[in-house]
Amino acid sequence: STKKATTMPLRRFAEIWTESMIDGTPRYYLKDWHFRLDGLGALAPVPDVFADDWLSGSRDMDYHFLYLGRAGTMTRLHCDVINSFSWSTNVCGVKRWRFLPADETPLLRDVFQEMTADAF
Repeated sequence: STKKATTMPLRRFAEIWTESMIDGTPRYYLKDWHFRLDGLGALAPVPDVFADDWLSGSRDMDYHFLYLGRAGTMTRLHCDVINSFSWSTNVCGVKRWRFLPADETPLLRDVFQEMTADAF
């Protein structure tokens, strides 16, 4: 992707988010926020049906992520962590999902095995 990634405190992200809604500055996308590690796990308890979480079973492994984005933001084409399967939900808005059969993923790479389809 040509967009620059940066790390910042959540408070700063919230300030930028608020400012961008007012003056139209660039859109930011919150990606991979480990909210449980920040002590906010009670805000999103794991439903009993998912209690057997073999991926995040130990305390030093956290695969509970939060993503937050305005209209026009996105996560580029990717595979889930260690090729696992994720459960996702939208709190508000609409998300477009695009799925690709596994046997066709080589078509997304160039001769150097770099991703060529950012906008997939």
